[in-house]
Amino acid sequence: MRSWMVTTRQWLGYLAVRCVICVIQALPVEVSWQATRLIGWLASDVLKLRGRVVRDNLAHAYPDLSARARARMGAADVAAPFWHDCRNCVAAP
Repeated sequence: MRSWMVTTRQWLGYLAVRCVICVIQALPVEVSWQATRLIGWLASDVLKLRGRVVRDNLAHAYPDLSARARARMGAADVAAPFWHDCRNCVAAP
């Protein structure tokens, strides 16, 4: 019974993400860029998703940068993959 509930919850989560991507794909490029920046901000600053991993990776890769510079890089890093995936689906032939 428990595995059925976990599978259903994962499927519903996947479906929700796909719906968000479809909405963003339907928007003009400028609006979709702003939407993905908002999602990136929500994921990194509000929900704190991947925050520790991003900070650790940036600290190892750029030890000479200030913490503030690494934080700016980390915030940009969260939105970029989502933007790239959304726009590539639209641009595909």
